[in-house]
Amino acid sequence: MRMSRRLMIALDAVIQSVGMGEEAASHFGYTYTRLDMLTSWAHGFAAGLANDCDYSVSLWHQTWRLLLRCFAFMRKAKHV
Repeated sequence: MRMSRRLMIALDAVIQSVGMGEEAASHFGYTYTRLDMLTSWAHGFAAGLANDCDYSVSLWHQTWRLLLRCFAFMRKAKHV
């Protein structure tokens, strides 16, 4: 079964985001809950889909960037 390149990048970003969250939790001594893992998963997936793996910005900011890129692409395709 073949996976698209974009999905592979998104899943790689998920693995990296969750791994960094678990490592930070163990380093600073707090419990990494399922909610933390879900948040890290969503953040990594949005970052991977947007091809914008800048973990210093919030999930909402990355989602907004992805939506702007999609709208720009749709607008460009409409004029062609």
